[in-house]
Amino acid sequence: MNWLNILTINRTKMVIGCGSIAQVVLSKETAGGFLTVNFGWWLGVMLGVYVCGGVSGGHINPAITLAMAILGRTPWHKVCFYWTGQYLGAITGAAVVYGVYFDALNDFDGGVRQIDGAQGTAGIFGTYPKPFLSWQSGFGDQVMVWLRLKTHPAKRESLIP
Repeated sequence: MNWLNILTINRTKMVIGCGSIAQVVLSKETAGGFLTVNFGWWLGVMLGVYVCGGVSGGHINPAITLAMAILGRTPWHKVCFYWTGQYLGAITGAAVVYGVYFDALNDFDGGVRQIDGAQGTAGIFGTYPKPFLSWQSGFGDQVMVWLRLKTHPAKRESLIP
């Protein structure tokens, strides 16, 4: 699996995931809600893992690739290629969603992009910590996720039913 395959997988994941958020936000929850976003991201991530899981181990996130390299489950010489595909896939996927929803975005926020608030649209394309989150809590969260990955007995055979 080369970086172009990972780019395509990540672009598809981002189009489905960010597209589901755009649908909910821009329709002011009249064309979907909380479950729409969850189902959209579930579908995007599931497709990505099923498509590339048997070949690369499901590298659809740079943090997962880094963790897998640190744990010795991915050769270091492949990390740069995976990251290139992952980042380019995410950027092009977000660009596709932006292009498809461009008119809806302008109608929603009057052409003035905002990060948060009633007309905030940045949450369609990314996540942002709440003001009450300290760096210590954020760091602790990431350490817990890393420990979970380290202790999980991953088996490639179990990815596809």
